[in-house]
Amino acid sequence: MFVECPCNNSYHELLQLLDDIESNLDVIGLCETFLTSDQSHSSYSFPGYKLIVKNRVSLNRRGVGLLIKHCLKYEVREDLIIWLEGEVESNSVEVEFNGGTNLISTLHWPPSDHWEEFVEGMNDIFSKVSDNVSNVVMADFNFNLLDLTGHNVDFLNLMISKE
Repeated sequence: MFVECPCNNSYHELLQLLDDIESNLDVIGLCETFLTSDQSHSSYSFPGYKLIVKNRVSLNRRGVGLLIKHCLKYEVREDLIIWLEGEVESNSVEVEFNGGTNLISTLHWPPSDHWEEFVEGMNDIFSKVSDNVSNVVMADFNFNLLDLTGHNVDFLNLMISKE
């Protein structure tokens, strides 16, 4: 599940959502957390989950994160994190569940002219993933796939080529 969730504004709504779905999800991707590097993440507690976030340092808003069930073994994959603040932002972890290793990434690409950096980052993530690891990318890509021109169609072709 992937949620655009400003933690400082929607924290209680997200807690209610987790309660409503009875927390049956192993991993939840978060985008636009609105947390900053100086905010205490301990002030945001999600029962049954560990919050893994990557926040902006110099710009306000945005940020990406993952909620991972406490019972799961995971490792943050620093080598797969793309972080060009305000341009391309991601967070990646390897999680063991369903009998295997799964790479799960959250990514935010704000509307910008930095297409080349985005493609380079996505290719970097995909190139470092071994064939025996399932790969899930949850993202707020900000592409309009109803308008298949320019970078919209380039994005679609990029994603199709990574099946």
